[in-house]
Amino acid sequence: MALAAGAAAKTEKVTLTHEVRKGETLSHISERYGVPIDDILKWNDHLEKKTPTIDAADVEKAAFKLRPGMKLKLPGKPSGKSGTITYKVKKGDSLWSIGKKFHVKQSVIIKWNGGQFKDKPAGKSKTVSVDEAAKNLRTGMLLKVPGKPSGSAKKVISYKVKKGDSLWSIGKDFNVKPKVLVSWNPDKLGGTNGAHPKGKKKGKKDATGYPVIHPGMELLIHATRPDLGERVAILRIKPGQTVKKVAKKYGVEYKKLLAANFVMPKDKLKPGHVLEVPLPVTKKDTKSVGSPNSGKLIAGERMPDGPGWVIKQPQLAYGTSETISTLVTCIASVQAKYKKTSDIVIGHLSKKGGGKFKPHKSHASGRDADIGYYFTDLTPKQFVKVSGNLDVKRTNHFIECLVESGRTQYIFINSYIQKALYQNFKNRGFGAEFLTNVFQYPQAEGKQLGIIRHEKGHDDHMHIRFFCPEGDPACHD
Repeated sequence: MALAAGAAAKTEKVTLTHEVRKGETLSHISERYGVPIDDILKWNDHLEKKTPTIDAADVEKAAFKLRPGMKLKLPGKPSGKSGTITYKVKKGDSLWSIGKKFHVKQSVIIKWNGGQFKDKPAGKSKTVSVDEAAKNLRTGMLLKVPGKPSGSAKKVISYKVKKGDSLWSIGKDFNVKPKVLVSWNPDKLGGTNGAHPKGKKKGKKDATGYPVIHPGMELLIHATRPDLGERVAILRIKPGQTVKKVAKKYGVEYKKLLAANFVMPKDKLKPGHVLEVPLPVTKKDTKSVGSPNSGKLIAGERMPDGPGWVIKQPQLAYGTSETISTLVTCIASVQAKYKKTSDIVIGHLSKKGGGKFKPHKSHASGRDADIGYYFTDLTPKQFVKVSGNLDVKRTNHFIECLVESGRTQYIFINSYIQKALYQNFKNRGFGAEFLTNVFQYPQAEGKQLGIIRHEKGHDDHMHIRFFCPEGDPACHD
């Protein structure tokens, strides 16, 4: 990704140039940069339709040919606001802390800045390890970092109006006034500064005097939560499964599922085919209040049903939207990487409104989750004690995703299980900085060190605790 300025009239604004990566879709790119798909298409006349036979508008928008290495122009703001951030290393910074700040993996920072981290002299083809990069990090060094800083909470999303919606009901869902929605969508709703639109009242739908909206209209919403974008779970097709059956099972709109996977209604999916399943996200502003031990949960969201997991007690699986999003993302990451992966068991999160409930000492504020382990020879429906059958590589991939999300405060795991996970990370070349920051092992069980800590009774499940969500001032870590 690099900043670029075009000479044409429509590119007089500062733009971003995004290089398409393998597996990316317009939906992914739209969500990452907060740019509507319509705008991406306007700025990139060279895009070709994947097939000319798609009729549904929502499918047509996404069904364009994207090839790895293709350059797309995106309307945006200069570095530091979106796209690439230039970060100046401060005293006391580490590769770990920088990655955590920007929600970026250390390996990604190395990839983008490899030349600065290499020992001298070094050959062009030399791969930079995490340890080498950490050793060569210097105060004052300028690093390119993709994305936005963790303090950035707003995100522009595209909301498709449904039957029965009104500006009042949409505003209530997103906690904004109707006039603000008007100001965000002047081209469709006619307002430019949020002023109450003038005009005669024509019926019940516009009895408030605001513009009439209709199903299918897409409105831009400046969301106040960072995770209101689409969640994507991963399903590997089994014999007899079809897109229609998957859509029905998980409550996903059929056409939306087709569009997300560049699939036509007549296409037959082979067993093993990877299908992205977009899951709904709550529009309510979930709030974690107080501490995990004595707090509460406002507008808690229930862990949805989806491919890759089974929920023990859905009525006790409520959390903040950040908690739910991180779990869905990390389970999907395991399912995408490894074939024939069994479902992971989701235990207790919180009650719908939070608060204490036995036998837990925590789980009160929507930021705790009990999750089972992956096993080599089992497809459990309940928690199972680890006794030589732990699937270390899948469990570690899940843990790595949790850690690299930047949202995970602690993971409680018995020390003998930590040992197996630690050795696997070490054997795969993870550096000392990562291991020291993540694991309490090999320190004594009583040492309160690392993200992963020993806690008796966590030999059949791990207990994950997430940091307070941004924008929840009444939440206490």
